[in-house]
Order: sequence, then structure tokens, then C-alpha cells
Amino acid sequence: MEAAGPSSASWYRIIQGAQGTMGIVTWASARCEIIPTLEEPFLIGSEQLDKISEMAHWLIRLRLPNECFVLNNVYLAAIMAKNWPDHFEYLKDALPAWVLFYNLAAYEYLPEERISGQIQDVIELAQRVGVEPVQAIGKISSSDLLQVVRQPSEEPYWKLRYKGACHDMFFLTIYDKLPELVAIMHSAATASGYPTSDIGVYIQPLVQGSNLHCEFTLFYDPENPTESTRIRELAAGATKHLMAAGAHFSRPYGDNTHTIMNKDAAAVAALKKVKDMLDPDHIMNPAKLCF
Repeated sequence: MEAAGPSSASWYRIIQGAQGTMGIVTWASARCEIIPTLEEPFLIGSEQLDKISEMAHWLIRLRLPNECFVLNNVYLAAIMAKNWPDHFEYLKDALPAWVLFYNLAAYEYLPEERISGQIQDVIELAQRVGVEPVQAIGKISSSDLLQVVRQPSEEPYWKLRYKGACHDMFFLTIYDKLPELVAIMHSAATASGYPTSDIGVYIQPLVQGSNLHCEFTLFYDPENPTESTRIRELAAGATKHLMAAGAHFSRPYGDNTHTIMNKDAAAVAALKKVKDMLDPDHIMNPAKLCF
């Protein structure tokens, strides 16, 4: 009997790895949709992540919004701040810990009736969850946020405005594990001396609300060698703890690639075979993955 090959998840990782190491595979995805006749964006703020994630889960599962995502106060303040650092610090302190954004849309036929029905459906859902949809939280309106996220970032890129550089950590997980994974990240940051109040968090529901993409962003000063080293060490340690708790790093990159990829020996072996076939002299993107 032949040994079992990589799982479907492993093959996905192999393909992703090939794109990163072979240097010859490129791809892109584009979404085309009808422009809505009428839109109504909303915000929901809460200090409790479980309430926000439950609301996001049901919004996506019931296919109510066109856009839906969750930001913590750091991310939202960084996106919406008009000047630095005063406006950023003001927004971060004034916002709740978590903010859910969603946008309802209606099209050519009976748009007012459709929007009205969707709003009522969401209100009933929010009442069951124990949250309240609004069109503004503090100085941030849902319509302003909608316009900002639909446009390319002004220069400098919004993630670089805070301290000049950032390190992103992103993975897939399920809703039940999300609070635990956020707590693990905060614990790792505290242990390394990095303030949890500086961690940006972005959560994107996926696959009709069955799972989600979670992203942690660590902001730092690239001109400070000590801080840069601390961020690398924090990311490496946190990645191991998150993986042990069930986080799935589907797109490994950077310094932590070796740690992530070598959790799946079959995937690494298959990726090496592909590498040998397409790049026998190993001259394309050397040492970018796990070998």
C-alpha cells in the first residue's frame, strides 16, 4: 500500500508555497457585481468580541449584507485618522474595543422596500444577540468608513502611518476559537513587553459564516533595531502558540515560514518535488519557504 499523500489543505499550502518559491506562478481574482441602487451602511460597537463575532456570523450566514468585517479600535482609528498622532490617539480612546461594519444594498427593483425589510431583519437579529446597529460611533460614520475602504489608501499607506512599519500575522479559524486566539496573542505580546493596546486586529467572515480570516498587525519603528528584533521574536513565539491552539496559517511567509511549513512533512516533501521539477538548480527565490 502506498503511503497517504497530503490532505486537501496540504495541497492548498503546496500550491501557495509554489507561488512563493518558484517565482513563475502568478494569479489574481476579481469580483464583478452590479452597482446597487441604494445602500445603507451600519456600525455595531461592543467591548465583547463574542457578541460582535456572533452578529457577524449570522449576518453572513443569512446573506444579509454586501460587505461585512470587524475591526478593533486600533485598526479603525488607523484607517480613519486625519492627522497623526493626535487624531489617531483620540479615535482609539473614544472607540469601543470592537466594531462590526456591514453594508446593506438593494438594486433596480423595489430598492426602498428591500432595504427596509433588510434593516428590520437585522434589528431583530441584533436584539437577539444583544447589540445595537447605528450609523455613527463617536466621530466615525458608517458612510465615511464605506467610502474610505472602497478607495486605495492615500500615501503613506495607512498601516505605515502609526510607527513607520508593521508586521502582519494572519490565519484561518472558526468562530468558537476566536476569543481564545485573541487572548493568546495578547498574552504573548504582554510577555514580550509589547503593549496590547497597539495591536491592530482585522476579522473577515468567510464561507457563509462558517469560518473567518483573522489578522493581527504589530506596529513598530523600523529605525529602532531593538524594537524590530522584539517584533520578530514576538511574531515567532506567538505563531507557535496560535498554531498549537488551532490557528491555520494557510499563506505562510517571512521568518515564520519554516515553523509553519514543517508542521506538515508530507506537504514539504511534495513541495520539494515540485521545486526540483520546475527549478532543478534552485535559483528562483531561494530560501523563501522552508528550504
